[in-house]
Amino acid sequence: MCQTGNYDYLCKIVCIGNAGSGKSTLVTSYKQGKFTSHDEYYRGEPVGIDFVVKTIDVDNSIVKMQIWDTAGQERFRTITRSYYRGANIILLMYSVLDYESYDDIRKLWYDSVKRSCRDNGNKDAIIILVANKCDRNDHRRQVSTELGYQLADELDIKLFEVSASTYDNVDALFKYCAKCHIQQTTQQIRNQLCSNLQFTKQPQQPQQHNKQNNRFNLSSCCIS
Repeated sequence: MCQTGNYDYLCKIVCIGNAGSGKSTLVTSYKQGKFTSHDEYYRGEPVGIDFVVKTIDVDNSIVKMQIWDTAGQERFRTITRSYYRGANIILLMYSVLDYESYDDIRKLWYDSVKRSCRDNGNKDAIIILVANKCDRNDHRRQVSTELGYQLADELDIKLFEVSASTYDNVDALFKYCAKCHIQQTTQQIRNQLCSNLQFTKQPQQPQQHNKQNNRFNLSSCCIS
């Protein structure tokens, strides 16, 4: 983990899903680098803290991540718009021990997230499906890996199976989030530069009376 206060990229990550899917434990465990219960992490802290910050080094770039939990609002099946505003990554999370939490991704959360991101001007937010509590492979498991991939294919998003309690695949999930943000931000900057160049006029040549093409040809510089 990078200890510096400086960073190259700021990435806002929002965790969404039914109550009990393990969002808070995932967030606090990642912050600590080991399994940490939500109650243990926030013991003695002011009420109302709903996000943690962690800075990491990814491919020689410093990424500062703000990871937001929904602070119990999912119990009312609605999330305040402020959580979505400026979000770069949305983690749609369900528990493999609770089929309803899995089914509600399709029935409730996915469309709600897409609509809210569009309304808040960040329609390009990257959505990732997260199956939590995957260390449980006994009779209590209600959602198989196969069902997880079926839903990911249906929604055309990537699936990560993790376990907040054993810390399996947690680092890999957030490193993937950071890489996605870097790639998307870099592409957006390139696209903006090309767009600006398209509307930049060439300087007029003195004493020339014939009309010139005042736009650059960007067929070789724009990246789709």
